Amino acid sequence: MNRLFLILLSCLALLPGVQAQPYPTTSYVISNNGRDLVRWTGPETEIDFSKDPALANIRWIARKAFPSTVKKVTLPYRYSETLWELSLAFVSPGTLEHLGWEDDREAAERLEEDRHYLHFSHGGEVLYLYFRGLKSLYIPRQAKLGTSDDGNILLVDDPFPAFERIDVSRHHTLYSSEKGILFDKQKKLLIRFPSTRTGHYELENRVEKISDYAFARSQLSSIAVSPNVSRIPVGCFSRASQLQTVLLPSTLKTIAGGAFSRCFQLKTIPLPAQMDSLNGFAFCTALPKTIKLPASLSYVSGSAYVGSSVENFVIDSQNPHYSTIEGVLCTKDGNTLVSYPAGRKHKNVTIPEHITRIGKGAFFWQDSLTHIYLPEGLEEIHENALGRCFNLQEVVIPASVKKIERGAFSWTNLKSITFLNSFAYTETFQQSEYLFKKVEENRSLPRRVISHVEIPFSLNWPQGDVRSDTLYVPTEGIELYRIAQGWRHFGTIRSIDELPKPKVLPFQLSYDKRTLLRWVGEEQEVNFNNYPELQDVRTIAAGAFANNSNLRHIIAPLVETIAPAESNEKGAFEQCSQLISVEMPQLRSMGNAAFYECSRLRTFSLPNLENIGMSAVAYCIALENLELPRIVTIEGYSFNSCTNLRTVTLPSSLQTIGDYAFSFCRSLQRIALSATEPPTLGFDVWGGVETSQVDLNVPQNAISLYRSLNQWKKFRFRNDEHSSILSNRINTTKPLLIFDLIGRRQIISGYKQLQILETGKKRFNTGR
Repeated sequence: MNRLFLILLSCLALLPGVQAQPYPTTSYVISNNGRDLVRWTGPETEIDFSKDPALANIRWIARKAFPSTVKKVTLPYRYSETLWELSLAFVSPGTLEHLGWEDDREAAERLEEDRHYLHFSHGGEVLYLYFRGLKSLYIPRQAKLGTSDDGNILLVDDPFPAFERIDVSRHHTLYSSEKGILFDKQKKLLIRFPSTRTGHYELENRVEKISDYAFARSQLSSIAVSPNVSRIPVGCFSRASQLQTVLLPSTLKTIAGGAFSRCFQLKTIPLPAQMDSLNGFAFCTALPKTIKLPASLSYVSGSAYVGSSVENFVIDSQNPHYSTIEGVLCTKDGNTLVSYPAGRKHKNVTIPEHITRIGKGAFFWQDSLTHIYLPEGLEEIHENALGRCFNLQEVVIPASVKKIERGAFSWTNLKSITFLNSFAYTETFQQSEYLFKKVEENRSLPRRVISHVEIPFSLNWPQGDVRSDTLYVPTEGIELYRIAQGWRHFGTIRSIDELPKPKVLPFQLSYDKRTLLRWVGEEQEVNFNNYPELQDVRTIAAGAFANNSNLRHIIAPLVETIAPAESNEKGAFEQCSQLISVEMPQLRSMGNAAFYECSRLRTFSLPNLENIGMSAVAYCIALENLELPRIVTIEGYSFNSCTNLRTVTLPSSLQTIGDYAFSFCRSLQRIALSATEPPTLGFDVWGGVETSQVDLNVPQNAISLYRSLNQWKKFRFRNDEHSSILSNRINTTKPLLIFDLIGRRQIISGYKQLQILETGKKRFNTGR
């Protein structure tokens, strides 16, 4: 009888309206109206309002009602406050692990009519900010998610770190869940993937769309996207810190903004051949140094690869919209600079003269950039072109510029801004103050602004941004600037005539300060270390020191190139009659006629030199010893008529010696050459040299090979015990005096017939 009674009680408990009492009344405090939960006082860590009749009608929960010990909560369906209001009900919302609602059996009809208790429209931010520890979420049938700007269904609009699974009421008419992954009802749209899943995931073919941020902060290492997906949406894989490999379908057309932002492990993601558009911040990742863009692209955002390690762009030559110039992405006509590779990390950049427009976001967030040199002829600087270049220090706006768009130089630390002309400003959203906005923490730092325009043009400045700045304008325009909108807010307005006069320097530099164009001083010793302005110089131009009769010593520690002279130019140090020593430890390339006829030159310190141009050291009659430890190429006539040259030491890296390179080096006594493979020789390299009297030291195992070659076999092999002195026929025919195309004389002995000799891109008259 007692057993029957217990069974009856159990059945009654299952009937509608008859429920057991799971929580003692001491565990909570309810208001007199029975609809407000004032405080949860019990030790329970899991609370399900639907299990307790006394809690089923709760519609409001007081602030900090739940202690931090509560880990799981299932709310009554009648509770309809916003997620932000709900977050206030917890002492520590970040410790909550599960959140759900009781199903409302009448919800389907209300959803169709868009009348429902629970709406997640703006819940994503709240979930991310306050419920960061949430591991599971149950979406009842009466809940409706919001949408993104693109119209995609959206659960959270920012990375959500702890999600393990999302479950949906099986009665929901809009959404479904499979293995904890949130889909739409037909499973054609993947809305949200649990953040904590690892390994590989493959989207099934039925999936046609992916919601914004669907895989944000995912722990997946690889993913294969469904072949029916044509668009990777906004922030889709943002902060997927373990993602290394992504297989995109050949049908993909678009990668939206921030799709792979901060995927720092991403190593390979080939772009499909049919892709159409690539939007801003799409790849803020490591990636290879060279990226190949497909021929089908019709739109590429200048900021698509912001923060990446990409150093060069390559694009299919069939692309009708874009081209690349030295790895920089430009429009097809080459007039618009679209995107400068973020991985180059250059401090100084000179925009080529053919560029007339700098595109939107072209240099965005290039935080290593300190100076950019804009060419005369530039007409437009588009939105955010140099935005967030935090270390940009100085900019001169050429007179040719006609339009500068919103935010073009925003969030920088510019110390000097110079306007050479007025321009038309595009006021997008009327927010012109963002044009030259300072970095927030440096807003009080003084800045110098120079305007060469008498009548102030329309330009709004944020008042707080310019109060510490000094404005320099033409004297006759000072009073106009003091009443002009925007300009009148400058802390100080002064005349251009008061600007400090530039220091007179003994040299001229290129606009980007990387090339020394001309030395005009009379110094006997030139040491680049003594001039801060020369720290960025990497090239010495042709003719820079030519005919300088004062120079005796040159020290240039960072110079890498001496530019070659053309036929109408003189070499960089040509005919420096008093030059004795040269110290350039980083020099890689010495151009044509660089030290031609430096008659007192005795000492070279060029440990990294790889290439010597034509006639580069010809007629340096005081040069006695030559050591080139890394040389690869010695071009024609390089050491022609160095009549006192006695010893030459050459490395195994040497590949080529050009025509007449050592002709008439009559004092030559010894050549040490480490190359096992004999370098290729041009015509009559040793013309006028009695090679049978010159010691040639080569590797022991290469002697027989050298002795089998025409221009080498006549030398005296000092390390060959079987060597014998070979006769060397010296032609005593009267020398023939001719000149090459860069104006340097060439004396060729013993040949009467003139012929044109092709060498590279130049043609030289020689006798044969």
